Amino acid sequence: MRRVNSWIFTLLVLLNIAWQPAALPTPQPPKVAARAWQASASAPQDVLVTLSDYPDLSPARAMPTKVMRAQFVAQTLLRHAGRTQAPLLAALRARGISHTPLWITNQVWVRRATRADLLWLASQPGVVHVDLDVRFRGVQARIAPRFAS
Repeated sequence: MRRVNSWIFTLLVLLNIAWQPAALPTPQPPKVAARAWQASASAPQDVLVTLSDYPDLSPARAMPTKVMRAQFVAQTLLRHAGRTQAPLLAALRARGISHTPLWITNQVWVRRATRADLLWLASQPGVVHVDLDVRFRGVQARIAPRFAS
């Protein structure tokens, strides 16, 4: 009787293990672009994190010289990026994630982001979009072959 009970117990344990539901895949967060989410499934990816808000640059129109306008725009963008990006940059440093702030576009380039990093980035305040950093080769000249006459 004891042997039958141990067989039944073993069978129930094996059935319980075999019938465990498979883990559901993590759904793509709305702030993460589909191509970044898909690419991150196989390997870490470089991504661009876009932060909310953009400064008002309209006062530059009233400035008399091009140099004054350029200085105003550059200083305004630098100040704005410094203010809006500071919490995210500090958090990235604390997590040891390699990154580069981009002040003109108010974005942060994050290198080798894993899927877990994408989930975390999408949950950060001020982040509006996370997208794959797609590299372009630029315009390539095509040279037509010459035909002998």
